[in-house]
Order: sequence, then C-alpha cells, then structure tokens
Amino acid sequence: MSTGRPTRDLEIDHLSVVHEAAIRKMITQQLIAVAGTNTGLQGPEGPSGEDGAQGSIGATGPAGPQGIQGIQGVQGIQGVAGPQGPAGSSAPTGSIMMYAASSPPNGYVLCDGTEYETTDYPSLFTLIGYTYGGAENLFRVPDLRGRVGFGAGGGSFASLGSTGGSETHTISTNEMPSHTHTYTSLSLDTSNHGINLAGSYDVVTGSSTNVSSTGSSGSGNPMSILNPFLVINYIIKY
Repeated sequence: MSTGRPTRDLEIDHLSVVHEAAIRKMITQQLIAVAGTNTGLQGPEGPSGEDGAQGSIGATGPAGPQGIQGIQGVQGIQGVAGPQGPAGSSAPTGSIMMYAASSPPNGYVLCDGTEYETTDYPSLFTLIGYTYGGAENLFRVPDLRGRVGFGAGGGSFASLGSTGGSETHTISTNEMPSHTHTYTSLSLDTSNHGINLAGSYDVVTGSSTNVSSTGSSGSGNPMSILNPFLVINYIIKY
C-alpha cells in the first residue's frame, strides 16, 4: 500500500527511528550504570557473629616512664639482737694466755701437752716444731698443767721446753745452814769426875767411862713449797 510519500523519505524516517532507539538504549544503560554506583540507605545492623580465635601475643612494648616514688612507710619494730659472735683476735700464732673457761675458744687449743698431727695446725707446727715433744708427723703443744712459765735465760731456764721444779721438798743435811748450839757450862770437882757437854758427856768414875747422846726432833717429811695459787687454764693460738 502506498503512503503517497517518496521512497527516499521513507528510508530517512526509518533510519531516524533506529537511531533514536539506539540513543535511548545507550542513555538507559548509562542511567542504570550511574544508578548502580549510588549507595542506598544503610540497612539495619545484623546480629554479631561468634568471637574469633585469640590471636598471638604481640611483642612487648617499650617500658613506660618510672612513676613517682611513694611515701616511705613507718619503720618497723627492731628485732631481737642475735647472739654475740666470737671475739676477733690479733694475737700472733704461738701466743699463750690464761683462760678462765674449760674449753678453748676458736683459734686456740689448751696447753695440756696434747699430741697433734703436724697437718692439724700447720702454722703452729712451723713455729714451735718439736720443741715441746713429738716426732715425724706428730708434735706436742706446751704442757702447763700444774706448772708456771719462766722466761728463757741462763741456767735452768736456758732452753725452750725445759722443765723442772716440784711441789714439795725434803730438806737434806747439806741444805741446812751451818749453825751451833749454845749451853750453860756446869762446874764440878774434877778430882774424881770429868765432863764434856759439847753434844755428849762423859762421866768418869775410877777407870770406867759412860757415853750418852742428846735426843733428836723432827719427822723428815717433805714440805710444801707452793705459793698461794688459783687453778686456771692456759691456751695457745694456732
């Protein structure tokens, strides 16, 4: 059926319709694309999910600055004092002194003549050796039991470690001082008698002589020669 329009005009109208449709399609696609990039209203927050596993501990951070020092607390009550320790000693090895107790303090032994190994107290052994007894690997300390010490010198005191003396003594005739006895003489008629009173007397009658001695006194027992004393211990530094 003929529209009465030329064919050329119909072709142009057809192209215009096609072109317009393409443009509309393109615009629609752009609008859709633009609408897709816009963010809509945020919906309600969904429920929280389960806690995840704890992660590994991170590295320790640097120490923070030191805080301000606090106020000092009240001083506590002083405790009970402990027992006193042994007194120190500046006495050199080999020193001997009197000691009132029965057991020696640290650093000392009794002067009782005990025999020790040379390795027990090497410093003391080096000092006195075998002066007071012992031999080879044993040595003795001085024995001052019942004795007093004398400074070394001449005579009986010439050598260290020498001993002597006694607690008692019996006097002998040689130790008695020289002496005489006095008496009152008696005068007699000597025509018939003779008499001699120098320790003994003679009575002479005719040709006979009777001799008598004077009596004796004393027991001869030993006597004490001790000074007043106090018993105490002697100790020696090792």
